[in-house]
Amino acid sequence: MRHRRAGKKLSRSANTRKALFVNLLTTFFENGKVVTTQAKTKAIQGKIDDLINKAKQPNLISRRFIYSFLKTSKGVQKLIKEIASRYPNRKSGYTRLVKIGSRRGDQAMMVKLELIKESEEREAKEESKERVGSKKIKTKKKI
Repeated sequence: MRHRRAGKKLSRSANTRKALFVNLLTTFFENGKVVTTQAKTKAIQGKIDDLINKAKQPNLISRRFIYSFLKTSKGVQKLIKEIASRYPNRKSGYTRLVKIGSRRGDQAMMVKLELIKESEEREAKEESKERVGSKKIKTKKKI
């Protein structure tokens, strides 16, 4: 039974799953995007949010926590200096999934996981403000 067990196994043992996550996270933070299967991207999306939130507090404990996941100084420096500073007011939802299509060999859904841009964030806020402002409550007039 898997009662109260978080996360997906992805048909791997614990060590290979951890190595897979480390490789995917390192590649993602070094390049800003990664192309892989939908199941793998959904498994690491929460870890990406956690690491970016940790990078916003650049103290020694946070750096050591980030190094335990990424293993390369290039990825850590890019995360702390560039990526975390882009989103000072955002708490989560730093990534988006773009479906590419099915993989030819096994028909697995391939997805591109990428960071959202600041301009897209601003447009989304403006759009939501317009939607809220356009809703008007109609009341019946009494004669």
